[in-house]
Amino acid sequence: MVLYLRAIWRNVAEMKRIVPITVALVLTCSIATPASAASSFKNCTALRKAYPGGVAKTKAAAKKSGAKYAPAIYAANAKMDRDKDGAACES
Repeated sequence: MVLYLRAIWRNVAEMKRIVPITVALVLTCSIATPASAASSFKNCTALRKAYPGGVAKTKAAAKKSGAKYAPAIYAANAKMDRDKDGAACES
């Protein structure tokens, strides 16, 4: 019984050491790659190099136009949606 308790205590002590490292790593990765960093392109030619079918702000617009559903990219490049159908630089 004593050996079993020592083994449990050793695991608890190790977890106390591992958990802060894991939390720090997760926070660092979250800060290093922000989700709000959408690319803004100079023109449709540049956007189509990265997204050949264009980008759409809704799934319905993506399905209708054949563009990739990417609302953050669309928001950063909404000025390129000339016909205001919810898809920018669609083919």
